[in-house]
Amino acid sequence: METVKKIVIVDDEEAKRAGISLMISGAPDIEVLSDFSNQKNLFDFLHDETRANPDIILLDMDFRNESHTEGVEITKKIKNEFNNIEVIIVSAHFNYPFYAREKNEKTGIDESYSIIADAINAGAKGFIDSKVNGCLQQDIIRGIHCIASGDNYFFNVPVLQIIVKAFLQFATKKTAEDIKTIAERYNLDDIDLEYLNLLSKGEKAETNASELSNKFKGNTPKEKNAMIKWTNRIQETIAKKLGVPNRATLILMKAINIGLIVPE
Repeated sequence: METVKKIVIVDDEEAKRAGISLMISGAPDIEVLSDFSNQKNLFDFLHDETRANPDIILLDMDFRNESHTEGVEITKKIKNEFNNIEVIIVSAHFNYPFYAREKNEKTGIDESYSIIADAINAGAKGFIDSKVNGCLQQDIIRGIHCIASGDNYFFNVPVLQIIVKAFLQFATKKTAEDIKTIAERYNLDDIDLEYLNLLSKGEKAETNASELSNKFKGNTPKEKNAMIKWTNRIQETIAKKLGVPNRATLILMKAINIGLIVPE
């Protein structure tokens, strides 16, 4: 019998809390303990020793009566006080147009993207865009299962390279020999490793396919659509070797966690 994952939902919108609770409550191995509209009520609950603490908190990023980085601050506080509780950000953060006009002075990156990286650095193990139509239920449930098993989960975040940079801040520098040993453990060849390297740079699929084909000449396809299909098959194979779903974000997070992608 599978272990039941205990969940708490934190969002200032009552309708959203109720909707998410309804979506995931039908899963046989998920139990929603409670939901809260603000961090005070959340931490009152977490500090109540008569109650069972959650395994995972589904947390919004933005709260109307607080700052737009409230989710980051709550994540930091959760991880500081309850390190065994994991956090998944469930937010429509990228759908607010005013964020795109704000730039980080040091990096020039849209501030909304930087805030997501800040949440990851604060300890969040996943991010799900709550505005994605038709797949929110399955992706929240999948995210809960992923994180409960020790992995990370990022769905529909259009800033893959920002996430990679955030995770690489915690990565340990490895030698080429170290990487070769890890690759052999997972049966990854030179083409697999180069594809992971290209994927981590956040380039378009067409660019990755072209660079990979140019580097490994021989029987590799040259026509654009054929090259993309070829690299798609490579990604699918890498996902199977690493034991993760075939999503670029999950593949990269696994590769970083095991030391295949390291800071430059």
